[in-house]
Amino acid sequence: YQGIDGQISQIPGLSPTISTLPEERTRGRRAGVLDSDSDYVKLAKQGGHKGLLWHEESTTSKPDAYKPLGRFFTGSGDDEKP
Repeated sequence: YQGIDGQISQIPGLSPTISTLPEERTRGRRAGVLDSDSDYVKLAKQGGHKGLLWHEESTTSKPDAYKPLGRFFTGSGDDEKP
Protein backbone atom coordinates (compact mmCIF):
# COMPACT_ATOMS: atom_id res chain seq x y z
CA TYR A 1 0.00 0.00 0.00
CA GLN A 2 1.33 3.40 -0.97
CA GLY A 3 0.17 6.61 0.67
CA ILE A 4 -0.85 9.89 -0.93
CA ASP A 5 2.74 11.00 -1.56
CA GLY A 6 3.77 7.64 -3.01
CA GLN A 7 5.56 6.58 0.15
CA ILE A 8 5.23 3.18 1.74
CA SER A 9 6.02 4.15 5.33
CA GLN A 10 5.33 7.28 7.34
CA ILE A 11 8.58 6.80 9.25
CA PRO A 12 11.30 9.02 7.75
CA GLY A 13 14.06 7.03 6.05
CA LEU A 14 12.02 3.86 5.49
CA SER A 15 10.29 4.99 2.32
CA PRO A 16 12.35 4.49 -0.86
CA THR A 17 10.64 7.29 -2.79
CA ILE A 18 11.11 10.13 -0.28
CA SER A 19 14.45 10.76 1.39
CA THR A 20 13.34 13.70 3.53
CA LEU A 21 9.96 15.03 4.51
CA PRO A 22 8.80 18.51 3.54
CA GLU A 23 9.52 21.26 6.08
CA GLU A 24 5.83 21.55 6.98
CA ARG A 25 5.67 17.91 8.07
CA THR A 26 8.96 17.80 9.95
CA ARG A 27 7.84 20.59 12.28
CA GLY A 28 4.95 18.59 13.65
CA ARG A 29 1.26 19.23 13.53
CA ARG A 30 1.04 21.57 16.51
CA ALA A 31 4.09 23.65 15.71
CA GLY A 32 2.23 26.60 14.29
CA VAL A 33 -1.11 27.87 13.14
CA LEU A 34 -1.41 27.85 9.37
CA ASP A 35 -3.71 30.00 7.26
CA SER A 36 -5.11 26.82 5.70
CA ASP A 37 -6.22 25.47 9.10
CA SER A 38 -9.91 25.53 9.95
CA ASP A 39 -11.16 27.67 12.83
CA TYR A 40 -11.46 24.55 14.99
CA VAL A 41 -7.88 23.45 14.28
CA LYS A 42 -6.56 26.96 14.94
CA LEU A 43 -8.36 26.99 18.29
CA ALA A 44 -7.05 23.53 19.18
CA LYS A 45 -3.45 24.43 18.30
CA GLN A 46 -3.67 27.53 20.47
CA GLY A 47 -4.82 25.51 23.48
CA GLY A 48 -8.60 25.73 23.24
CA HIS A 49 -10.96 28.19 24.86
CA LYS A 50 -9.34 30.26 27.58
CA GLY A 51 -10.83 29.54 30.98
CA LEU A 52 -12.94 26.62 29.75
CA LEU A 53 -12.32 24.53 32.86
CA TRP A 54 -12.12 27.51 35.22
CA HIS A 55 -14.82 28.28 37.73
CA GLU A 56 -15.07 30.94 40.38
CA GLU A 57 -15.60 29.99 43.97
CA SER A 58 -19.26 30.24 44.72
CA THR A 59 -20.32 32.03 47.83
CA THR A 60 -22.23 29.87 50.24
CA SER A 61 -25.65 31.23 51.00
CA LYS A 62 -27.49 30.68 54.24
CA PRO A 63 -30.76 28.80 54.02
CA ASP A 64 -33.83 30.80 54.95
CA ALA A 65 -35.22 30.19 58.41
CA TYR A 66 -38.31 27.99 58.61
CA LYS A 67 -41.49 30.02 58.69
CA PRO A 68 -44.59 27.97 59.43
CA LEU A 69 -47.71 28.82 57.48
CA GLY A 70 -50.41 30.74 59.35
CA ARG A 71 -53.18 28.25 58.64
CA PHE A 72 -51.34 25.43 60.43
CA PHE A 73 -50.06 27.50 63.31
CA THR A 74 -52.43 29.37 65.59
CA GLY A 75 -49.78 30.99 67.73
CA SER A 76 -52.16 31.36 70.70
CA GLY A 77 -51.00 28.21 72.44
CA ASP A 78 -54.58 26.98 72.89
CA ASP A 79 -55.09 23.28 72.53
CA GLU A 80 -58.80 23.62 71.82
CA LYS A 81 -60.24 21.69 68.97
CA PRO A 82 -62.55 23.51 66.54
